[in-house]
Amino acid sequence: MSQNDGNPSSQKGKTFTDLARHFSLLPAEKKKVSIEMSASLATISLKASREFVKNVPQAAEILSTDELRTWAEIGKRVVMMDANLGVGYFAKGVNGLRGISAKSRSLVFRICMRQLILSSSILLETFDLIPSLTNEIKDKTLLTDILELASEIAKRS
Repeated sequence: MSQNDGNPSSQKGKTFTDLARHFSLLPAEKKKVSIEMSASLATISLKASREFVKNVPQAAEILSTDELRTWAEIGKRVVMMDANLGVGYFAKGVNGLRGISAKSRSLVFRICMRQLILSSSILLETFDLIPSLTNEIKDKTLLTDILELASEIAKRS
């Protein structure tokens, strides 16, 4: 039987239950964060929660438990401002952060949290530009230094 077999709950792909099964493959702490955050998101937007759940397995491969929580929390705040922007944020996932060191990723999230105070669209633009910045700057130490400077500037703005 095909995945999209006429069942209304599977017409757009996987059901929440199917998606949540991916959580069983996660380490315990990441599973806990994922379940908590998906439930929290569901109280605001089922569509955003579904997109989060769909992208958690890939995000969990890249992010630490704390980063996973921060990524979800940023998305939740975006969803509270604009559900469609929040869905887009989760749909993009975190694959662009794959080649970034843990120290630099923490700076990225710190910068994004500060940008969110200004505007959700500024946050999303910042989050989208980080992967291209990392592709341009091959020196990881220089990239970290630039992100530290950006974090300091964001803190003061």
